[in-house]
Amino acid sequence: MKKKVFTVAVSLLTILLLVACGNNKKSTDTSSSEIPKTSSSQKAEQSSKTIEFSTTAIDTVIYEGKGVTLTYKGLEKDDYEYTLKLAYKNTSNKEYEVQTRNGKVNNISNNDDHKIIICSDTLKASAASEGGIKLPINALEAVSITKPKVLECNLEVIYDITETIAKVPIKVTFE
Repeated sequence: MKKKVFTVAVSLLTILLLVACGNNKKSTDTSSSEIPKTSSSQKAEQSSKTIEFSTTAIDTVIYEGKGVTLTYKGLEKDDYEYTLKLAYKNTSNKEYEVQTRNGKVNNISNNDDHKIIICSDTLKASAASEGGIKLPINALEAVSITKPKVLECNLEVIYDITETIAKVPIKVTFE
């Protein structure tokens, strides 16, 4: 009797193991190659050309759209950093962030080891504010830049952390 119970238990265990090892992938129909559609409101508004200006070109409008205006207001330098001052006007009812991406100074890229370009400003809904792009002098010196000559980056206007509203390539010549 014990042999029969043992044999039945081993048989059930073997069947369960075989079922567990089976292919549990579901068949998918790959005959349809439909691409998901995205609405135009989900796409970032990207400037087709780079906005080029010098540090002496005060009041240069960098971006205007979706109720947001970004304007260059001048260059400041102190013992710690260069700051390209920006004025923001947000007439929308949404809060946005302005950040830099893919930046380089004198053709040296921004990276995790040396943050040579810093910009992360909040634009409150229906408000005007100021901020700027900062170039820390110690980070510039760490990559052998004694004086910035050219800053290139994308300025991005971001909504709700994930949705890029605008991507504006800029090139600033220091004078």
